[in-house]
Amino acid sequence: MIGTIVNTLVLLVGTSIGCLVKKGINKRYEDVLFIAIGASRSRYWLGKREQHHA
Repeated sequence: MIGTIVNTLVLLVGTSIGCLVKKGINKRYEDVLFIAIGASRSRYWLGKREQHHA
């Protein structure tokens, strides 16, 4: 439960900072971030699946 709250807060802070900056980030860094987020989410769901089937 605490992870969900922290995740939501971090998301809101990040979105707020992004809106304030408005310029955006370099395309290269954006690509790296999307890959890292995708990989971490995939690992998270695979871990959840393993726990469920155990």
